[in-house]
Amino acid sequence: MEKEPDDEENKEVIDHWRISEKLQSDEKCSHKFIIGNHKAKQYLCEGIMLPFRYPQFFVSLRSPTKSYLLFGPKGSGKEFIIDMIAQDSNAKVETIDFSDIKWEETRIENNKILIEVIDNIFNDSCKENQKIIWLKNIDNLKPGADYYSRALMTTLLLNFSNISLKNSLAVIATSEAPWGINPSIRRRLDKRIYCKLPGRQDRLEMLQSNILGFESLFTEEEISQICELTEGFGFSDLDGLIESIIKYPLSHLTQDPMIFEVAIEQLDIPKISLDEVQKYIEAVTPPTFDDSKFEKWREDFTDF
Repeated sequence: MEKEPDDEENKEVIDHWRISEKLQSDEKCSHKFIIGNHKAKQYLCEGIMLPFRYPQFFVSLRSPTKSYLLFGPKGSGKEFIIDMIAQDSNAKVETIDFSDIKWEETRIENNKILIEVIDNIFNDSCKENQKIIWLKNIDNLKPGADYYSRALMTTLLLNFSNISLKNSLAVIATSEAPWGINPSIRRRLDKRIYCKLPGRQDRLEMLQSNILGFESLFTEEEISQICELTEGFGFSDLDGLIESIIKYPLSHLTQDPMIFEVAIEQLDIPKISLDEVQKYIEAVTPPTFDDSKFEKWREDFTDF
């Protein structure tokens, strides 16, 4: 007879799948600093941030949408948007990442523990202030035909049905392959929003707001050249590039053996060149995806 996992083993698995954190103050995550994906920001601000802040206005026919799907290719800013909403609404985020689950290896044990995780996450919200449940990589939820798989799906669907009764709770699912989402789950995600990679204007705005004027690194014309070179980059790719550009002088300054022997005003702080920036850009592998597939799914399963 197969040994049942004990409580300590279960707790370790639960802690692995369930990430609880109160997002700390971070200006970078604030609404005014997140660029692009305006429709996603608008819907989530109207449906989550404002109701969390001013619940007295969202009653009866004004009841907000409680469940959302953000779908799009890797690097399209889905996580940035969730961080933004959590930060601006002072909400706690709890995450289940379904890509961490090895369905075929330990299906029954996984499903038994997941049922407990899902029930705990949804029901704990009654005891707390604002909370966002993030169902990450929801397309990886692929239960089988056994009893615990059916019970897992039933548990998740029942909790979806009850979220309208909980004023301080919202659910956001994310997916890079929305066509793989179970239809029953998809139907309960009321608002489905396509998050796209940054276009030229988004990239330019992101580069200008972070680099232009920062220790006179580059002129507007040079930033425009960098913008053209980053076509196809995701938001996270751009974020990493900007960080590398800004930290370049410091990383090279620390290689100077005389750094601690001269006055600060005598330090020769190096400036990054466009050639160096191009090397950083060439080292990045932009996400590859079929935009037409996302557009077809958007046309079939969203209202806009």
